[in-house]
Amino acid sequence: MTEPTNEPANKAANELTDEPANKAANELTDEPANKAANELTDEPANKAANGLTSELKKGPANEVPASESHSRLLLDSYRRATGRELLTPVPEPEEAAAALFRAPFVLLSHGTEADPVLNYGNAAALKLWEMTWEQFTGTPSRLTAEPMERSQREKLLADAKEKGYSDGYYGIRISSGGRRFEIRNVLLWSVTDEQGSYRGQAAVFSEWAYI
Repeated sequence: MTEPTNEPANKAANELTDEPANKAANELTDEPANKAANELTDEPANKAANGLTSELKKGPANEVPASESHSRLLLDSYRRATGRELLTPVPEPEEAAAALFRAPFVLLSHGTEADPVLNYGNAAALKLWEMTWEQFTGTPSRLTAEPMERSQREKLLADAKEKGYSDGYYGIRISSGGRRFEIRNVLLWSVTDEQGSYRGQAAVFSEWAYI
């Protein structure tokens, strides 16, 4: 005979946790954007990005092409839009450019032109789109997506501009070499400065798969 216990049989099925049930469905959480990216998955591209990050952390700061001011703008505007930190711990002064460029997630941004041009891509973004910094930052952001995907992308951009941010986006992108990949759980936000002036938009994600 089984001895009675003080715990109901279905306790495991009914335990309350600190995690919302739909956390995996892309709701914003208090976790920094880089936490999920550090978890290795079965996706080859994600593994490659984590390996790339490890290699880049060994490089000197002067190899980082991005400016400190724009990198800090991305960090601060993400916090203003979402109430959360893009990186934890928050980089010290003069360390934002190196920290974001070598971060274990894909990060990119574009400016305010009528046909917005990319003005930032970290190392993981450059690897994924198979471009150099000079190529990437001279590319209209619409060209990162295939023609059939651009209408959906434009809707996402408009939604993010109106609300401040938009998350949970999935879409197909194509590298400069013609390699297609799906990006997943993308968070897009409006980049604003301390005065509230609109400076463009940025996107971050840590999940993708080649197709």
